[in-house]
Amino acid sequence: MKSELLFNTLSAILRFTMSDEKRGPGRPLKIQDPTLLDEKILKWKTQREGKNLPLTMTSLAVLLDCDVDTLTRYQGREDFADRIKRAKQFCEAYAEDQLFIGKNPAGAIFNLCNNYKERWQNKQYREEKQEHSGTLEVHVHKD
Repeated sequence: MKSELLFNTLSAILRFTMSDEKRGPGRPLKIQDPTLLDEKILKWKTQREGKNLPLTMTSLAVLLDCDVDTLTRYQGREDFADRIKRAKQFCEAYAEDQLFIGKNPAGAIFNLCNNYKERWQNKQYREEKQEHSGTLEVHVHKD
């Protein structure tokens, strides 16, 4: 009885994952059409700006009924990559603006350094000067 149940369960899983060979295993994309994603991104941007709310990838993910990791995976797909990249640019531009117009830029700095690492880094450079006394002798031997 248990082996039959296990067999039926595994068969159902295999049928589900193999039903669409182009897609492969896993859930289908929530948004199948890249132009629909364009529309949703513009709607999100317009709504957030109209309410004077920040543009964040998390707020876009909420609108799309997914999470930020899902958006990152969408960016890995050729047909969605430019669209997600543009949405990230909207978010980065908003955060960058906050460096100049915000009352406290610490949040914007944190966001930029952690979410846009390829261009933003919070590094401190320290130059050290040491004075040496004495001499340095270098001996070169020819063989």
